[in-house]
Amino acid sequence: LVEEPFKDEAELQACLERSPYLLMKESEPAVATVQTEVGLPAAGSLDLLVVDKEGVPVAVEVKLARNAQSRREVVAQAFDYVADLSNLTFEELDDIVDGALAGALQELVGAEQSAILRKQCATNLRAGRIRLVVAVDSAGDDLIRIVRYITDHSDIDVRLVCISKFDG
Repeated sequence: LVEEPFKDEAELQACLERSPYLLMKESEPAVATVQTEVGLPAAGSLDLLVVDKEGVPVAVEVKLARNAQSRREVVAQAFDYVADLSNLTFEELDDIVDGALAGALQELVGAEQSAILRKQCATNLRAGRIRLVVAVDSAGDDLIRIVRYITDHSDIDVRLVCISKFDG
């Protein structure tokens, strides 16, 4: 296989939208895509919103290494999204994504169990239990250092995930 670059952030975002499991460890709960380009009230447009089978919302910020934005801006932008999400109720967020959050939860556990998962997701939002993923094609030492510091010195679930593309 030959590694090749993503042509733009939209291509990487589309890849993650189709295959959100790439953002998680195999041992973690299954995930489902809620929506891309989620327009948040104060923070702007979140690249990708995913939810896991335990009702934990996952905010994904997608960046390519060649993006001119500094690593600090990327991390600050991602935290802004999480802060905005944590101010929303389940119903408000589900309205923003036109019912796609409830749909994703039902996809994960089925219609009979979706009400229980919906309550858990609402609880997670109220408590600010939102996983933050910065998804990149390549991570420099500075970005790795910043994310490592945050994970080592806080209880916020922040992840840096590098995705490579091979032969299209």
